[in-house]
Parts: sequence; C-alpha cells; structure tokens
Amino acid sequence: MHSISDLVREQLTYSEMTHLTGSLGDGFLYSRNLMFRKLRDQMLRLGVTFSARASVYHYRTCPHLSFEKILYSKKIPYFKNVSALIEMQSQLPNLNVQKILEIKKNKVMHESAHLFAQSILGKSSFSVEDRKGQNREVLKVLLSESYASACETVGQIFSPNEIHEWMYRQNTNVFGCEGLNYRKLLKQISEQFGIKVCFNLSILSFLCWHFFFSSMSSPMLNVLLSICGTKVKMSSRDRKSLLEFSNYHFLVRNWFRDEVAEFYFYSQGFQRPLAELLKFDFFSYFLKEEQWQVSLKKLVEIIEERPPMRRALDLSRI
Repeated sequence: MHSISDLVREQLTYSEMTHLTGSLGDGFLYSRNLMFRKLRDQMLRLGVTFSARASVYHYRTCPHLSFEKILYSKKIPYFKNVSALIEMQSQLPNLNVQKILEIKKNKVMHESAHLFAQSILGKSSFSVEDRKGQNREVLKVLLSESYASACETVGQIFSPNEIHEWMYRQNTNVFGCEGLNYRKLLKQISEQFGIKVCFNLSILSFLCWHFFFSSMSSPMLNVLLSICGTKVKMSSRDRKSLLEFSNYHFLVRNWFRDEVAEFYFYSQGFQRPLAELLKFDFFSYFLKEEQWQVSLKKLVEIIEERPPMRRALDLSRI
C-alpha cells in the first residue's frame, strides 16, 4: 500500500510536465495516461487555454453555468489544488492513500472532451421552429456529454496501479464505473475485441441513459454494435459480458440526467420539457445518416495511437 508521501513524490517528479501550474496530478497523467494525454494534445491543437482565476465563469460556485462559455471561449477553468496535498503530507507523512481526505477535483479532462467533441460535431445552430433541427441539436449535445463521460470511464484502462488510480480519480468522475468488476470487464473486452469497441459501447450506452433507457437489452446491444460498425463473432458468454459492461453506464445519478440537462436546454432556448425533447428515435440518425457514424468514428479515433511517454514539455505552445 502506498502513502501520501508517495503521491507527493510522484507529483513533484512530473511537476514540469503540466500545462496547468498547481493542478494536482496533471503532469503525472499527461505523461502516463494515454486518454488524458491525447485529449490535452487536441486542446493545444485547437488553441484552448486554461485559467486558474477564481471568478472565471462562476466555475467555482456554479460550474453548470459555465458550459457554453467554455465552449465559446475555448478557455477551461481549473483549481490550483496541489497545496492541499502538500499540507496534508506535512501533517501525516505516512497516511495511507486510501485514507486521504477528498481534495476538490479538477475537471479539465471532462471539459476537454466536450471541446474536442464540438470540434467534430460542430457548434450549436438551430431554429426553435425547426423540430428536426432541434432533434439534431439535442442529439449533438447529449452525444458530447456521453463522449466526455466515456473518455473518463474508459481512460481507467491506462491506470495500472494504485498511485495512478488515485491521480486519475482526482481529475475525473467515473459515474459508478470505478469498481473492480467494471475495470476487469474493460480490460477483458478490450483485449478480446479491442479498446475501440469498449469506447464505442461506453459512449452509446451513456447516450441511451441520457435518452431515459433504464438498461441495456440484447436487441439494443445489436443496434449499438451495428452503429459502431463492429462485426464480431461472439458466444453467449461474450454477449453476457458485453451486456454487463454496457449496463454499468446506466449507474449515473438521475439528477444529472434530469435537472442539469433540463436547465441547460431551457437556457439555450428550448421551451419544451426535457421528456418531450427526447421523444424521437435517435438510433435512426446513426443508422440512416452517415455523418453521425463518421463523427462517432472520429471521436473514438483519439485513442488509436500509443505515443511514447513525454520527456520534455514545450510550454511555449500555451
């Protein structure tokens, strides 16, 4: 078992590998977690900046007010939270990692995934009189949210040890998918069918949850595999594993799906209740309009390559 001193040592080792001064675990994850690094590199390519200013977009006090401003400005807020870990370690240098008090998380990875999704799906554009246009906008927004959630949950596969897992949890929400059984299924399915199958199923399972499905059924799984272009032979045991894996993504607390989503859509000019906004067959868009499958493919391709760990960091790009 590791101690808080081990965490501090790793934090200091990778302190110059971060684009976010004072962000706990950022340099470590940029160096050692493929999903985290690929999203960060995409942010640099897109010209995204980061701000630790306390009042930016009311992010500290009500982060759900910030979403559109982050997308529009391409500026992601974060907290300088390393000092809390250093102070805790000075008081309790041998404290077990599992006993560390919660430190306010940074959600830069989640916001980065949203910005990358926007670069693929396009910016918001719809008319309140155009019902089909509204449907596409709703699908785009919820696909982006599903993608951000999937990046965080599937990114756990690149967290091989206790310290990495702690650093990762400090920078993500994993929506009920942090358990040992989920991570075993993630590893098993990725080795058998490929990491992109896991990623696709995670995104689409979260999307089904956003559309108020209560669980994943075998017929739904067939549709999702068709949408992501996966043609694999599988036994009944394989199918059971894929269903079990997919159903983990329905464990998100319902208040997020219900209240936060409804607030967001209302603030963007959608006058109908959330339940009415979701009354359309979103599967048909993926099955009948090629652009949606193409976009999904581009989103998933972010983890296609496995570049070597960085030894130096060019901060002039920020």
